[in-house]
Amino acid sequence: MGVSNHTYKKIVDVIKNNLSSIKDKKVLCLGYPDLLVDEKTLVSIYGNDFVKSIPEDSCANEIRVWHKSTLPKIYDALYLLEHHGFEVTIFDTFSHRNIETIVDLNEPISEEFFNKFDLIIDTGTLEHCFNVGTAFKNVCSTVKVGGIFMTAAPMTKLNHGYWNFGTIVHYDGFTQNGFEILDRTFYNRGIEIPLEKITPKSIPLKSVATCIAKKIKQQDWIWPIQGKYK
Repeated sequence: MGVSNHTYKKIVDVIKNNLSSIKDKKVLCLGYPDLLVDEKTLVSIYGNDFVKSIPEDSCANEIRVWHKSTLPKIYDALYLLEHHGFEVTIFDTFSHRNIETIVDLNEPISEEFFNKFDLIIDTGTLEHCFNVGTAFKNVCSTVKVGGIFMTAAPMTKLNHGYWNFGTIVHYDGFTQNGFEILDRTFYNRGIEIPLEKITPKSIPLKSVATCIAKKIKQQDWIWPIQGKYK
């Protein structure tokens, strides 16, 4: 999964505002987090001296090819997550780097992963799961009470994955299952789209919905019913 400039800024804000006081933090990444973040953005967050110390990802060339990126340096995402105090787990269906935990989110996952993680980062995985409802349920089950689920999903990306997400999917899915929404924004090519400009007839191609939700209580899973029909 690729992590863009604006998404990474949100990740850091979430960590600072909600998770900074937690010791022995655990983060779950849905796929390896390819850091498609430029030097200028990282300097604005960490300062020039620290950015100079960040190593390049060992698979930088492969990441550039996969994401069609022209970034001169692909920074090491795990180095930065560990800098913020996280133990990192990566779910994937294939071991690309021999560090992944092999999990198929299309099927119910093991209870060993329930209520385990302080932060979930999904910036491009759920739309590739054919059984997307079960995948969403699975990931919600891994979040500790007080933990954060941050997701970014395509709204109008053609032939990208199996699914595009409507504007209310995250709201209903989270709020009906023990989460509160901390932030919900929509982007097109890295530029935020005001909520009032999102209509069924005006969502531009390659738009993305991002949502940050905090788990405030543990409850049995409810398959969401769209609010207007309840």
